Amino acid sequence: MTEYLTYRCNECGSDNVEYSAYVQWDLGSQRWEIYEQVDDSGYCFKCGSYTDINEEVVTSLKEIAQITIAQQERNHDISNG
Repeated sequence: MTEYLTYRCNECGSDNVEYSAYVQWDLGSQRWEIYEQVDDSGYCFKCGSYTDINEEVVTSLKEIAQITIAQQERNHDISNG
């Protein structure tokens, strides 16, 4: 079984978080690649705080199903251009 990861706010546990980073276009991979993280801490949109972000393994069957569905929809969109 594939292991999925999520990132959560250290303060409130929300997964509505972000890190700021600089990216640059990679011609070979045809995608934006992160080359430098701007801040040492992340930001949580739920509690409105700059905080540590914790990486966690997704164990909830509901969340695993949501990830699988989102991946299938993305693959379908890509293949149908």
